Amino acid sequence: MDKKKRKKIFIYIFVMLLLLINIVWYAGMFRPYFLLQNKMKNHPNYIGSGEIYDEDGYTYAIHYPTYLYWKDGNLSISPPFVENDKVQVEDGKTAYAAGGGDIIIWLNHFTGGVKEIGLILSINDETRYIYLIDSKTAKYEDDQIFVDSSQETIKVLFEKVEDAWDLEMPWKE
Repeated sequence: MDKKKRKKIFIYIFVMLLLLINIVWYAGMFRPYFLLQNKMKNHPNYIGSGEIYDEDGYTYAIHYPTYLYWKDGNLSISPPFVENDKVQVEDGKTAYAAGGGDIIIWLNHFTGGVKEIGLILSINDETRYIYLIDSKTAKYEDDQIFVDSSQETIKVLFEKVEDAWDLEMPWKE
């Protein structure tokens, strides 16, 4: 086999491998988020780029995974911002601090089901990022007090997730 033919075969194999990697990434990571955004487009308060605002002032957002990366991408719902949550950042710009009552959901690859749930919850001016096993159980024992005292907030957030994206949330009976 001559050198030109080997080079063509190598290029062909390389291109096919890249194509296969892209197809698998699209099907496993990107497509579940893309399908959920299509559901959001029917919402009357859809503002584009994967975000809607509901009548209660909650923000629903889809954060797509980074191209060819398998560990990011999520769904989130945040409560309405309140004036006290504003903080000044550089150049005189205003940002909002996480004040609690936010939910972040990571999806399973390929299936699009709920893989992991995180919450930002506050008690007495202390805010924590908490992972849940289900609606009543924190993944780590130290965080259980936040989950116990925030059951009404968690219930509202879980219902909003189910309504917005038709995702089955892991409720504990």
